[in-house]
Amino acid sequence: MSDEMVLTLSAAGTADDVAARISALLKAGLKQAVLFPLAVNGDASGAILRTIEALS
Repeated sequence: MSDEMVLTLSAAGTADDVAARISALLKAGLKQAVLFPLAVNGDASGAILRTIEALS
């Protein structure tokens, strides 16, 4: 997989950045996504909860 493909098919950044990117991917035809929240300061549970809250 090329770097260009990764950038085209991924979402990273602030919560607003990721929400905008997911919205764009949905408009482009995205039907299914895999979310992988990254822990901040080792807080994996918090990262997962923040992701769920942001997407709900």
